[in-house]
Amino acid sequence: MEKGIGGGAVRRFLEALDAHAYRLHALMIWRSGRLLYADAAPPYTLDTPHRLCSAAKSILVLSALKAIEEGRLSLADRVCDFFPEETPADPRMRRMTVEDLFTMRTGQEEDPFPVLLADVNADLIHEFFRTPLVEDPGQTFRYNNTVPHMIYAVTERAVGMSFECYQSSRFLSPMNAPLLAPTNGKGQYNPVLTSASARTMMAFARLYLQEGTWQGTQLLDPALIRMACMPRVHTGQDGNGAGYGYQLWMNRFGGYRMDGGWGQYALILPRYEAAVVMLSDMTDSSYALEAAERYLLPGFEETAEGENMPRLKSIFPVGSARMARELARGSWRMEDGSRLCVREAQGETLLTLCRGEDARTWRIGLNGGCADNPERLLYGNELRLDRSVFGPDDQAQLLGGGWTAPYTLEFVGKCMSEMGETRYRLHFSENGCELMYPEAPSHGVAVTEGNRCMKGTFVCNRGTDC
Repeated sequence: MEKGIGGGAVRRFLEALDAHAYRLHALMIWRSGRLLYADAAPPYTLDTPHRLCSAAKSILVLSALKAIEEGRLSLADRVCDFFPEETPADPRMRRMTVEDLFTMRTGQEEDPFPVLLADVNADLIHEFFRTPLVEDPGQTFRYNNTVPHMIYAVTERAVGMSFECYQSSRFLSPMNAPLLAPTNGKGQYNPVLTSASARTMMAFARLYLQEGTWQGTQLLDPALIRMACMPRVHTGQDGNGAGYGYQLWMNRFGGYRMDGGWGQYALILPRYEAAVVMLSDMTDSSYALEAAERYLLPGFEETAEGENMPRLKSIFPVGSARMARELARGSWRMEDGSRLCVREAQGETLLTLCRGEDARTWRIGLNGGCADNPERLLYGNELRLDRSVFGPDDQAQLLGGGWTAPYTLEFVGKCMSEMGETRYRLHFSENGCELMYPEAPSHGVAVTEGNRCMKGTFVCNRGTDC
């Protein structure tokens, strides 16, 4: 029998996540040359660009390893030698090697990365050389988000072409696995903003699993893959955070993983000839690893095949009630001077805010669906460095939800250009209404803290026009 996974294991895994209010955006499972499971939670698809966060480091390092295979770079090369224009703040930095970057052993305690939060065009490479050391390089693991910038820059200078072109020619084009990452105003590639679909993430997970082979072509020396996925340094942590390879984390349950903030995981499991990709947006994402170990991995030992696989739930809530009819016959004067009207049309709820002569309507999809809107409802653009997803339209907002009671509408807003969702709640009472809305997107749709409230009073019964 072909190696697979029991449908019951996938169901138990998803039920465990659901019990912890953990929302997956995408899940893919590959084993022994077959895609066993692939689903995305609407409005996501398997091809939607998604912020990878630090999981992108594991993709980035492959290009540096390719430069080593081609003889243009070596693990023992001194980092400073590639930047003669820079003067290190500490002379010990001249001993820092490429391998020290790969293993996060730069000798620095401070990470200059936060300068990008204030200025996305900051020269992070220059800031790296200005950051002092607390010990010789090559000794202690200290996680450093500036390291991927240095890996890209070293690789680019070693190969003598732009990093984007090199990465594309060696991996992205042969694998048909697009990545999106911008350059800043200084022309520096910005790996921290890397976005990719679940399919692309799985393609690179498979490349690791298959030791550099892609559809019969060897894209990278297997020996270099094996070097990268070995535990090269102990981090001082426990469990799934204890071991680190070359920009890869070691799993306590075997194998290794690509690991990014807010739950971007690609588990590579050689024991099972398997890879698992999970994309999400959770502030505390570590439970996904615990649930995978407890519920998903045992499914690789099961022989059950042909079971119906469960689907991922939409991020948009579902309501079982219908809107009270009388709501469509009135309007409400809000605290900011606008007037609010609500009505139903073609299976959607329409929310209109009128300010003087300016009337704007937002469409809200119902029953797990969503509607596309050209602008956000009641909050501004949140495309900060730590939120933005490079590529999608940065203005459009999807809205979807349901009437949880005849006088209460709960709905979620999602902008595909940013991490996080926004939860809204519109409640009507005898003489007025309250519209709760967020100051900014939150990681995970269950988060409601920090909401603003705009109140309104009933105005008239003269139809639905403002």
